[in-house]
Amino acid sequence: MKALGASKLKSEKTKICPPGITQHLSQYTPTASTAEANEMRQLWNSAQPIHSLSEETLVPFLDKLRLGDLSMDTLEKVGAKINLNLEQLILPCLTTKDAPFHSIKIITPNRNQLDTIEPDSGPELDEYYRVEEKNIPKQHPWLLGYHLAKNKDEVIVTATAADTLTALDCLAVPAVCLPSGISNLPLATMAFLESFRKITLWLGHGVQGADCARAFARKLGEKRCRLIRSSEETPSALQCRMKGKNVAQVLKTALPMTHKSVTTFSSLRKDVYAEITQSSTVAGVRWRRFPVLSDLLKGHRRGELTVFTGPTGAGKTTFLSEYSLDLCMQDVRTLWGSFEIRNVRLAKMMLQQFSGLMLESETREMFNVVADEFEKLPMYFLAFHGQQDVTSVLEAMSHAVYVHDISHIVIDNLQFMMGTSSSEHSSMDRYYRQDQIIGSFRRFATDNNVHVTLVIHPRKEAMDELSASSIFGGAKASQEADNVLILQDKRTNDPTCRRKYLEVAKNRYAGDLGVMPLEFHKESLSFAPRNKRTASTKVAAAAAANNNNKVNQFTSSSLQSGRGRAQ
Repeated sequence: MKALGASKLKSEKTKICPPGITQHLSQYTPTASTAEANEMRQLWNSAQPIHSLSEETLVPFLDKLRLGDLSMDTLEKVGAKINLNLEQLILPCLTTKDAPFHSIKIITPNRNQLDTIEPDSGPELDEYYRVEEKNIPKQHPWLLGYHLAKNKDEVIVTATAADTLTALDCLAVPAVCLPSGISNLPLATMAFLESFRKITLWLGHGVQGADCARAFARKLGEKRCRLIRSSEETPSALQCRMKGKNVAQVLKTALPMTHKSVTTFSSLRKDVYAEITQSSTVAGVRWRRFPVLSDLLKGHRRGELTVFTGPTGAGKTTFLSEYSLDLCMQDVRTLWGSFEIRNVRLAKMMLQQFSGLMLESETREMFNVVADEFEKLPMYFLAFHGQQDVTSVLEAMSHAVYVHDISHIVIDNLQFMMGTSSSEHSSMDRYYRQDQIIGSFRRFATDNNVHVTLVIHPRKEAMDELSASSIFGGAKASQEADNVLILQDKRTNDPTCRRKYLEVAKNRYAGDLGVMPLEFHKESLSFAPRNKRTASTKVAAAAAANNNNKVNQFTSSSLQSGRGRAQ
């Protein structure tokens, strides 16, 4: 690891990279647990080297992985091994040819997962789900194929091991595989990419992969990055080969990351076609707990600004907690900025919504199980509370987007960034100040391709029902927002009962407006319909059982519903 220090890199190459990346790598310490290290060693020792297998044995196995065209030479170059009994292709992540490895990638057939693919997911996603790729340890910075690319000027970066193997087999340019796919690009991983003058990002995964490629290019330095946009004509490397396309010719279609303020229809053409043919993917991530909201907004998309408002005490923070948790459980990397309630209370609320349990009445063992599952979510929190300067908040947001690849930011709420002294500003000045802050968040969402959900209090009005014009300040909030959501809290004839619903008052993407009825369930702090709270329902059914059964059932249900595989 230390051999990758800054002294080994040419100064003219490191100038185009963000500063301090090499230091991040030098400070990295392996995170493999003892169990992971033992599992990795056991799997590696029990597998067979490629050269020990006959072609009659090897080819049928590779066919199951959609890799039947791979040459023996490519597999041997990457140091692959095969476990025929477990149907595993095991690939070590090497820094040099003879160096010990710290992680492995495992490719196995995954026919069972075909049942979970949505019918409109498209052919490209279908191909990715035919095999399963696993890392041991789960979190690591190592690049598969790096030992073949080291000391080269150019490299291709892919999101899957299968694409890397295909590129290595078909192209003269070396290829490497990101450790976390399109999920994120860790700082320690970026150290390995510092020395390359030209980086071609070929991530596949349709529109989502293209969005992630643009975000990664901003981190790596746009001047040295080129992008192959995933489409039917230019899918991933593996799919190109499966469809009989010339992989080398597809590589020539890579386009530079041009100036963000200038574009042409030629560069937009493929994205426009994707909007037409992949409408469900372009629409974004759908809420699983709030299907009515998904039907109205169509999905949660990067690069948008959502303004959220509602009366004081109506439950805005509680709803947004579950709203963002739903997305985070589908691997939408989330940053929460709560200036009104402290992070400990916010995390406690999320934990209760995540589990559907009254944790105060549960055992310590149950808390640990729930907390362990929750800790796996890509959820981050801003360490701010009370009045803050908007510049400090934006700097922290920028850091989180850069380091953690955040795609959704919740700010609760804007009023905490407008100052406290009424003598400093007149009423008009406060409106102007608010417009400036809203403009800053709008630009941040666009420039960084992240979704910002911004809470703004309504005006102090006597009206029982709010509208978009009820948002505090001028008209800029509703003008700049892509979506305006209003949590309505209406009085009824019964003073002890109030009718709550979420109103979509603006929807720039789809144009559909409407309401989503809400019913609050105090035991789980949830606004979701009962049949949509998957983990909660399953745990509640085990309430009469002993605690061990309940723990096991929660773990099982959270693995299915909590990580994006809800029934």
